[in-house]
Amino acid sequence: FSLSSLRGKVVVLDFWASWCRPCRTALPILLAVSTRYPASEFCLITINKEETQGEISDFLTRYDLENLPVAMDLDGQISKQYHVQGIPQTVVINQEGKVEKVWVGFSPFLENDLVAEIDDLLAR
Repeated sequence: FSLSSLRGKVVVLDFWASWCRPCRTALPILLAVSTRYPASEFCLITINKEETQGEISDFLTRYDLENLPVAMDLDGQISKQYHVQGIPQTVVINQEGKVEKVWVGFSPFLENDLVAEIDDLLAR
């Protein structure tokens, strides 16, 4: 996929791996938040860091996350472009394709913070 094809939408990228416990906590929250917004205005893409398709599929099945949109960063190049130092890392991109917010690690306030950020961007 190409981020430029998503211009006009608020995009959330979330970098994760199946071995990351905070990621396992965050992913269902991200999926739930994504259902609040129409696809014409919002897009969630999770980016798995350097795991195989089999590992990802097993994880998604085990945690009932089959509807989670996952891009694979097999060689870590996408993570390098976004300066991922720790996971989960959540990146909010505005409708013009500019990074608005980056959260590293899991916060118990993730849902509220993310909804507030998305709502703010959509109201502009």
